[in-house]
Amino acid sequence: MLRFPFTSYGVVEILPHLRNALYVNWKRTLRLINCMITDSHCHIHDQDFPFATAEVFDNMREMGVARAICIGVDAENSQRAIDFCQQNKSNPQAIQLFACVGVHPHEAEKFDFAQDLPKLEAMLENQKVIGIGEIGLDYFYENSPRQIQQEV
Repeated sequence: MLRFPFTSYGVVEILPHLRNALYVNWKRTLRLINCMITDSHCHIHDQDFPFATAEVFDNMREMGVARAICIGVDAENSQRAIDFCQQNKSNPQAIQLFACVGVHPHEAEKFDFAQDLPKLEAMLENQKVIGIGEIGLDYFYENSPRQIQQEV
């Protein structure tokens, strides 16, 4: 048996007949074990995304991706992520789309608490929103001062 470290107990054993499929044809393997891949961080909703939406969806489906989460980087971009998910909810490739809303640390300096925070809070009520992000602290690039990042 082939062993994989997938659980906190150490390993999950894969039946021998699946071993060859894992090495030879991973797409077939995903179908055999009924696995659906989720792209947990994408920006396909961005205005400057370099590929056509239909092409992206075709490629996702071809690679076994069934769901994607569009990540907002500021209030405006977060709303764009939600709108993109809603506009493409019945795409022919059947990719399920969801959104996360938030403020990337690079955008923290531009964040207006009075104007942007209520918008983000309202977005959380949308059914397509499944999380908060993109958020955090980025002290490597420091495109926004550390103190401002911490406040936001």
